[in-house]
Amino acid sequence: MLDARTAVSLARMPNVNSKFFLQPPYYHVQYNLHDVLEKVHLLLLQLNTLCDNTHLCLTQFLSKKFKDLHRYLEWFDHDSASVGLSVEPTTVWDNELLKNCIQAICHHSSVEQYSKHLVDAGALPILITIQKMFSDDIEMCILLARIICNISLHSKYLESIYESGWIGILLRWSRSDDIRLSALATSALANLDVDGNEKAKYPQNVYLLYPLHRVHATTKMDVVFLHGLLGGVFVTWRQRDVNTSAFEVIDENMLNETTDYLPTMTDDDRPEEYFKDLVRDLHLYEWRKLGHDFEIVLDDCPLNTKRNADACGPYFCRGNDACMTSASTTRCWPKDWLPKDIPSLRIIGVNYDTSLSMWTPYCPIESMRSNIKERSEEFVTKLTMANIGQRPLIWVGHSMGGLLVKKMLVEEWKTGDKHGICKNTKAILFYGTPHRGSHLAALKQTTQMLVWPTVEVQELREGSPQLLKLHEEFLKMLEEYHIEIVSFAEAKPTLLTALKFPFQFVSLESADPDVGEFFEIAQDHLSICKPAGRQSFLYQKLLSVLRHHVNPQIKTTIPWIRDTLSTLL
Repeated sequence: MLDARTAVSLARMPNVNSKFFLQPPYYHVQYNLHDVLEKVHLLLLQLNTLCDNTHLCLTQFLSKKFKDLHRYLEWFDHDSASVGLSVEPTTVWDNELLKNCIQAICHHSSVEQYSKHLVDAGALPILITIQKMFSDDIEMCILLARIICNISLHSKYLESIYESGWIGILLRWSRSDDIRLSALATSALANLDVDGNEKAKYPQNVYLLYPLHRVHATTKMDVVFLHGLLGGVFVTWRQRDVNTSAFEVIDENMLNETTDYLPTMTDDDRPEEYFKDLVRDLHLYEWRKLGHDFEIVLDDCPLNTKRNADACGPYFCRGNDACMTSASTTRCWPKDWLPKDIPSLRIIGVNYDTSLSMWTPYCPIESMRSNIKERSEEFVTKLTMANIGQRPLIWVGHSMGGLLVKKMLVEEWKTGDKHGICKNTKAILFYGTPHRGSHLAALKQTTQMLVWPTVEVQELREGSPQLLKLHEEFLKMLEEYHIEIVSFAEAKPTLLTALKFPFQFVSLESADPDVGEFFEIAQDHLSICKPAGRQSFLYQKLLSVLRHHVNPQIKTTIPWIRDTLSTLL
């Protein structure tokens, strides 16, 4: 009895029962691989026709993968069989070919005007069939989710997506343990929820990390994360791997001894698990009582803050703070940690691909977005689709991601801030950002390609005129817009396995923007954005900035802590 809009609304409710959603039509029908490949091949041909053969990537794919089939058809048209001549196609119709076809469809759908053609060409039922055949293949599911996410940008196809049975599948995917799949499904459902997402759209490579469901509370602030070169939303913002055995709050041996002994002290018939829970609760209670009496120095506490007198904490947390008893690990700390501490945020992660070689061919239909200016223009367009600029905003950038943030803001400032992005930006946090370039770009080209094999690295040459000009304009923009700046610099070199020697990606001088707070952290370039846990200074400092701007009336710094640390340093 559901209509399409109600179904999407229901799918975006937390803990909804998936039995509300029927299986897709004809889901019981079995297809063999050859039949499915035939359908997919015809679909590709139709997509090529609908775009008037203008997407050269698709044309080249068809001619390369199905050239033997086309030759066979030509022979057949000339009735070659009647004279004893036959040409059998040599293309192997297997799972690998089908996966290649889905990759081609995914690439085609990434161009906005072409994604509309998929529904018109009848792609949705075919993709459902493929999803059924490869439901246990996570890579195939991610490709399919990306296609549906691209189609979901067009609200007029909501009915078609619903009638083909995709809403229930997106709901199941949104609960996947694989964050790559769940993030795509969540963004697709948000795009389709025309009644509950403030008309925001999340285009390709813009991920809604939180809220995952409809929320009734007011969203007070947006937080946008941008990674560096060769990074990614689910790579850059991972939790750092550390040995936490030394930081256990409860001695497990003591716990086991106590729980073994407790049942013998009572005549209670309750199960052993009850006593284990009871003892654990008692230990935690005692820990919280003790926690009121002392403070703990945060992990990744800065080595030095003397370079900037404005630098302040928090450098400590109470022993009974929630972050001290949280032992959960995460593959994406912005998604899992920030909502627990500040639920009134909307968190967005931005992905972008990097050319792996100077000689990588580019898609002929898309412009070359291989420099900072072109990428920043692309991001502004996509982020404004997600309503960025309509409420207070904080940026978090790692490495080149920080440069992209600066470029977006400077270009918006120079054009009158028509999207309100500069006006609403309250703070920027730079993690290992090379404001004045990197030594890496000065390496010999053969060495450079081993270390950081990208076209974009040419823009990061130390002392680059483009970067120096960008920074000069950025500082001028800050004179008009009062934006809080926090910078973390890597104080340890990064061990490069390709060259077998440590290398300082971003020097302390380059990481210091000469404005705002500046902290030297004893981590390398890859770890500077990966807190070891919620008690890490790298995370708690961001948290304090967010809390200050979400609730400006709450003072987040403690003067005596700042004075004490200054004395120690």
